[in-house]
Order: sequence, then structure tokens, then C-alpha cells
Amino acid sequence: MCNPRRVIITAARQLAEAWEAEVSRTARLSSDVTSELAATIPFGSSLARATRAAFEAGLRSSDRWSDQGAELLLTLDAGEVRYHPADGTLRVVARLSDTVDTTVTTRLQDSGTVTGNAFGRGVGEEAAQADLAARLTAVAAEVAAAARDERTTAEDRLAGDAQSRSDRAAREQHRAAEQRRRQELDERNRARLDELRDEALLAVNSVLADAQRRAIVAYALAHGAVGLDQREGDGVIEIQFEIEG
Repeated sequence: MCNPRRVIITAARQLAEAWEAEVSRTARLSSDVTSELAATIPFGSSLARATRAAFEAGLRSSDRWSDQGAELLLTLDAGEVRYHPADGTLRVVARLSDTVDTTVTTRLQDSGTVTGNAFGRGVGEEAAQADLAARLTAVAAEVAAAARDERTTAEDRLAGDAQSRSDRAAREQHRAAEQRRRQELDERNRARLDELRDEALLAVNSVLADAQRRAIVAYALAHGAVGLDQREGDGVIEIQFEIEG
């Protein structure tokens, strides 16, 4: 008796799982930019000794000037004036500040596909397909897991690359922004320095005028002056008195 011939059939199917990764990373930088310009004005050296002493005493007693020991400080809007009794100079400083903010975001993408093959074997086509179907679930899970692993690896790589690019670009852009802003502040500050110089001279001349007035009045009283009369208006101080010879 003859046995029928057994034919082993192999069935195969390829599985594919596509993945996509997209990552964005942001770098932020912030800094203060300051423009400081100064001018030195010789002032005290042009005054007589007694007048200079009265002037400096007037600065020290003024509510607007702060005695810092080696110098006297007058704070103005966006600047300051420092008088140095040692050499009689005025140092006028104009100062402007601003904040520079830079934000850079880098987005990177990547994609790929993971493939896997499932095989089934059996006597005859029907048995081979049945065996293949039984194996497909496990192979599909393996392919899906591999795709997830590849996507996670890609995301980590993209994240590091994106952050590095953002950091580098932010530094470059921030340096350029700081330079531009400092130039803008310097341009504005030059005009402000001229204004502060005028304000400084007005402030010290006001103290000087009062010191001179007090010195004249003290001299008049010390020499028995009569008819002492003081008037002030429109920036002019008038003092009248008589001293009998």
C-alpha cells in the first residue's frame, strides 16, 4: 500500500511599523546692558581760596548733595555728579541701562520604519497559513516594540542636538543684540551727557552763588554795614549795604 506524499508548505509575511519623532528645544538668554559715559569739568581750581572753602562747605550742608568722604555726590535722573575736593573737579556720569532678551527654538524631525518577517509551516497551504496566523501576533508585537525603541532613541538624540543648536544660536544672537543695544544706548547717552553737564553746572553754580552771598553778608556784618538789603529774582542775587569809612 502506498502512502500519499506529504508536502510541507512555508508561508511568510513581512510586517512593517513606521515611526516619526519630532522634538523642539528652546534656549533663553537675558542680560542687562549699560552705557556709561563721563565728563570731567575743572571747577574748584578756578575759585579763590575763601570762595572755594565756602562753596565746599555749602555742598556738604546741602540736602541734595551726599557727603561720601573723599567726594560729594549729587544723584540725577539717569546719572550722577561727583565733586572731588582734593582737586576741585566735577565728574559727570550719564548712565542708561536696558535688558536684552533672546529666545531661540529649534525643531528637528526624524522618521523610520521597522520591519519583521513571520513564517508559518504546515502540511498543505491551509496548515501553513494557520501556523502563520498564530505567529503573526508575536512578530507584530516585536516589530512594534522595536519601532518604539527606535523612536525613543531618535527623540533623545534629536533633543540633545536641538538643545545644542538652540544654545549656540542663542549665544550668537544674544551677543549681536547686546552690541546693537549698547550702541543705541551710547548714542542716546551722548546727548544725555550734555544735558547732565548743564544740570551739574546749574547745581554747583546755585551752591556757589549761595556761598558767595553768605560770604558777602558775613563780610558786611563783620565790618559794621548798615542798610543791608538782599533780593533774589530771575537767577540774580542783589545785595546792598553801606560801610562807613
